[in-house]
Amino acid sequence: MVSGKVQIPGEVVGESNASTGEDREWLRMEYQEVCANYAGLRDFRAKLLGLVPLVTSGVFLLLAKADENMDPRAYMVIGVYGFFITVGLAIYEIGVRRQFRILVARGDELERRAKAGAGQFTVRQSTSRINRRFTRAASTLIYGATMITWVVLAAWGFAMKP
Repeated sequence: MVSGKVQIPGEVVGESNASTGEDREWLRMEYQEVCANYAGLRDFRAKLLGLVPLVTSGVFLLLAKADENMDPRAYMVIGVYGFFITVGLAIYEIGVRRQFRILVARGDELERRAKAGAGQFTVRQSTSRINRRFTRAASTLIYGATMITWVVLAAWGFAMKP
């Protein structure tokens, strides 16, 4: 970090690594914005993936302690509602993955233009296929298990006699 500005990895301060005519300040600002967006998305996604099963578990704990005289249709409604909310979040997750790929590609391009060497995006780009598989598997597991849980709740409410 140089004077409050993000330094592109590998950049020598005062030396122009950019192609002729490129504005170093513009590259630095764009790189800073890409880094901030990437970090924000990564943070939000991690919180969301942790919160989805936590909220689901919380609802189940509340329902387990609920009055035995509760109408079984309420379980069906809660289960169906939870299922569709989870499906919506899973669809949103697909869009977030696309944004990740765009940001990583742009960050990689900026690092290459700055001749930065192995920056966070260049390194990520070289291992991106493996990273995508693991993150896709983790989110699929979390959202899939949560959807199944909501379906079980709805089915349980359907099977109970009013």
